[in-house]
Amino acid sequence: MRPMMFILTIFLLCLLGVAWLGAVFAIQSEILKALWTGSLGNLFLLDAGWCLTLLAMKVYDYRHRKIPQVQDMIVLGAYLKDGHEVGPILAGRINRAMQVAVDQGCRATIIFTGGQGFDEELPEGLAMKKYAEKTFDYPKGQLLVESRSRNTFQNLTFSKEKLHDLSQTILIATSDYHVLRASFLARRVGLPTQVIGAKTTFRVRWRGRLREYLALLNLQQGLVAITIFLIYFASFLIVFFL
Repeated sequence: MRPMMFILTIFLLCLLGVAWLGAVFAIQSEILKALWTGSLGNLFLLDAGWCLTLLAMKVYDYRHRKIPQVQDMIVLGAYLKDGHEVGPILAGRINRAMQVAVDQGCRATIIFTGGQGFDEELPEGLAMKKYAEKTFDYPKGQLLVESRSRNTFQNLTFSKEKLHDLSQTILIATSDYHVLRASFLARRVGLPTQVIGAKTTFRVRWRGRLREYLALLNLQQGLVAITIFLIYFASFLIVFFL
């Protein structure tokens, strides 16, 4: 975490603590006290989860700095600029994957994965392949396209059908903020992978990390719902019986 984000997180925790103390002494209704306490407890939990997610992203980057020699690579798609052009974020993913493949001797098969959105003129995977062919001198027979998928899970599921050997590590290229969730989903699909991230700007990276945190919560909807219920249940027990 950058120092400013750490300071902001501590500030929010202190602010929540002050709000909780004020609510406990100011609110007279026991039911409102319990609801307020439970709400603040859930806010503390969400804030802690955000910090842990940022830490997990850093740990993953640190533990996977060394890139193995691979036979297959998957490049995850993203929106097309103006519906037909590879934008900066997507170009970063392609450039990252292609440079690794070139450095390893141009032996890997690269799968560009991404379907056609409602506002796009062609599938993302096809636009990505055209960009790679124009930008890099790479054997065209080793550049494949998967164009049916609509999300990251489908990206990986449909690309799995085109892989040579599922017993070897598959390299996945995406944006830096997307690495952790891509790794999580790859395990769900049953792919032995290592994920590499293309650098993005500070603004894009932190906006993307927040979106990824919400997406990770969405992947665990049942657990999140049970946890929220238990915190509210505990707050009622504390207010009414302690």
